Amino acid sequence: MTGTLDSPQLGHRSGRTLVGFVVLSVLTAGLLSAEFVPRVVDDEGRFLLWVLNGFAGVVLFSVLLAPVFGVTYGLWNGGPVLAAAVPTVPVLVGHMIAAQPVATADLSFALAGGGAAAVVGAVQTVRLSDGDGRAVRASLVGLAIAIATTVMAGVFLWRLLVTAGPHVTVGLWSTGALLALTLGGLAVFAVVAGPRE
Repeated sequence: MTGTLDSPQLGHRSGRTLVGFVVLSVLTAGLLSAEFVPRVVDDEGRFLLWVLNGFAGVVLFSVLLAPVFGVTYGLWNGGPVLAAAVPTVPVLVGHMIAAQPVATADLSFALAGGGAAAVVGAVQTVRLSDGDGRAVRASLVGLAIAIATTVMAGVFLWRLLVTAGPHVTVGLWSTGALLALTLGGLAVFAVVAGPRE
């Protein structure tokens, strides 16, 4: 396991990478629990259902904060792949399990957050690497992830602008802000990773 944790795509320090995996696992498990547990509770378990509704609210709030967790992890430990996974994987897993093929505000928000986290992780990986070839390759992978998730989030955002009602306005603005952060991060990446004299 230590060999896996030592990858610069996941993080600069293996102990911090393990923390990133724990955060990712907790977010994913919480989202899956909020999705499945209420389905097995019958009407007689109303108190339990009330508790689960509160739990689902906490999970939703955590998923909304996941881009902040991802960007913070990228600043703290580099690792653009894991930084991007923190906001995107829980929501993608939830969409796959719910068999929800349509673009939603939370999916576009998660992808935009993944792009922002990936670019921050890529910049930090270059800063921490001292010219290490593995770290530079990891930052290029992070850059590719940032571009891909930003394009997907932009397409989803455009589709939502065309079809969505006024109730998703905050999600649209939040997604747009994350896209702007990602584009700014790409510009910073170009400066940091550019040729040095």
